[in-house]
Amino acid sequence: MKLKICINIKLNMKKQFLSIFAALSITTLLAQIPSPSWTISQNAAFTNTSVGIRYMDAVDPNVMWVTGYDGSAVSRNYNWFSRTIDGGLTYTAGVVFPSTLTPAIGDTNSYSISNLEALDANTAWVCAYQRSAPYSITNPGGGVIYKTTNGGVSWANVTAAGMFTNVASSFANFVSFLTPSVGIANGDAVGGEYELWRTIDGGVTWTAVPGSNIPNPLSSNEYAIVNLYAKFGPSNFWFGTNQGRIYRTSDAGVTWNVTAVAASNATITE
Repeated sequence: MKLKICINIKLNMKKQFLSIFAALSITTLLAQIPSPSWTISQNAAFTNTSVGIRYMDAVDPNVMWVTGYDGSAVSRNYNWFSRTIDGGLTYTAGVVFPSTLTPAIGDTNSYSISNLEALDANTAWVCAYQRSAPYSITNPGGGVIYKTTNGGVSWANVTAAGMFTNVASSFANFVSFLTPSVGIANGDAVGGEYELWRTIDGGVTWTAVPGSNIPNPLSSNEYAIVNLYAKFGPSNFWFGTNQGRIYRTSDAGVTWNVTAVAASNATITE
């Protein structure tokens, strides 16, 4: 809201000051009143303390999925998820990958979740990169795709052969679906070409998008960002890179073009 103040120069200066101060005070006071729409607090049902919410995906007003992380122990690699099907009145939490700790609290030495996307109350996908300690260009992480069709009771590895397997370059950034059948998976560049995969049968099979259909990265230092993408309708999809460029497809991942953000030294981040 813009505040427009007209001052008669014949008025007493002190009166002007008080009027302006009062108007600004009222504006500030109104700005500090919280919206009643944001006063609802919900519990994601994670049993451990200091659990934060990393990724969220809402399917409709009732169904939403989230992933969690441990804010008190960064060395732990929790792969928690939680789901509500009643608008947040109740949540059910679980883990995606088998735990390597006893008791089974969701820590895994294998993978870190890079994104989660849900299709409905029962079906959701996660993309994950292989845990590396420490991550480096020569130890990048690879990746996998997991899927649940029973509300998270169990998760299955649906990674296709050859997907995110290059030990020198692969890094899984996200998986997303434009329709229940058509999906796109993204990984960092391998051999100078972005690793992009496409499915048209709901993830039963995946096909690598030819490098000739994807503009090359600027250099070996350009990569896509985990969970950073946008989509619209059944055909349009975008993802950003750390070099301030945006890749786009308008034919559901068959062909791609790229454009640079109109800013110097631009970096697109989560």
